[in-house]
Amino acid sequence: MATIETIQIAVNGNAPQGADAINLYQMNNSGPLTLAQLVAAVCFYRAAILERRSTLQMNRLTQTTGLLNSMSNVLNQVFQENAQYGTTARLAEGYTPRRVPVGCSIETFLKQECQIEAQSLPGSLGDATSRLTAFDAIRRRMDTLNTQSQQETIDMQSTVNWRDVTYNLSSGTISRYATTGLNMANNIV
Repeated sequence: MATIETIQIAVNGNAPQGADAINLYQMNNSGPLTLAQLVAAVCFYRAAILERRSTLQMNRLTQTTGLLNSMSNVLNQVFQENAQYGTTARLAEGYTPRRVPVGCSIETFLKQECQIEAQSLPGSLGDATSRLTAFDAIRRRMDTLNTQSQQETIDMQSTVNWRDVTYNLSSGTISRYATTGLNMANNIV
């Protein structure tokens, strides 16, 4: 949490307290800052937090996409090669499971990595009916993950937009502050 403190520097030693003073600010013991520097520091601080959050969201999206691709590969494997639950699950290239070892069985992958409840899956994959039951369970889980992924995408876009707003606010404030300073200097001359 950022803390901001105000420091007043008197311009005229004979003036009453608070009059003829310049306000400077300090954020997290950063030293004296002007108002423009304070706004920029707060905005950059907030933008850095938003940047970290968007990176985490992007990593979650990448993991979900990899899981969906692996689930699709396993689904194809079950239907095209007449695999059984004990067959090694063929995962998408580059996907590293989080809950199961690489080279696990189809059953382990579906139950532990995909978190499909055991009662949703058939006892075996020996006939067409059981394969269709497995297909329905996998499809329902994939639909849930797709919905979750779409919501995460919207959240990530919102976070990135807020990050951009904070960067734009800081640069706009600094620009206007510099313009004001130049105008004051031109008026003095």
